[in-house]
Amino acid sequence: MRIFIAEEKTDYVYIQLGDIRYIGARDDIETPRALLKEAWESGYNSINDENKNDFIKIENDDLIDFIMRLNCLVDYDQIRNLSIKRLDEIRTYLYTEQDGLRSKLGVAKETEKQSLLTGINDLEHKQFQIQEFMFYKSGILGIDTLILPEGIKYPTKGRSLKYILDKRKYDKEHNKKAA
Repeated sequence: MRIFIAEEKTDYVYIQLGDIRYIGARDDIETPRALLKEAWESGYNSINDENKNDFIKIENDDLIDFIMRLNCLVDYDQIRNLSIKRLDEIRTYLYTEQDGLRSKLGVAKETEKQSLLTGINDLEHKQFQIQEFMFYKSGILGIDTLILPEGIKYPTKGRSLKYILDKRKYDKEHNKKAA
């Protein structure tokens, strides 16, 4: 997931480490080494299941352009306040689009196949991101699965920041692990 911030003097983007790992593993995307260097310099020498949802801030204009051109990432601000039902509709739409691309693979020319495969992979990753966000908003995933950078607003529907902070305080007072 990415979060784009446009300010008067500078633009920057936040990107989740799991997405950097996903982009880096794709053969059809030339991941700039500078993106991996940004993760390293942000204190992440490896990306794993424990830190995959952490965001890092990217201020380099070339990297911002690269990240914003990627079709495989969901924009947080576009889904933040959508209901679970609406998110599920979008996820289902993406699945239908993916099936449409798969049906074209059998008759596609060799030169078109890579483009279709890229589109299928992009749609699959978007579905995954939306599904995880739905799990977060509905309470299936723990409250710590989405820790946003400072100053970024939490969703207005689903779990609120107040709920998250109250739950952490309660759990800490009662020696329970946060949900």
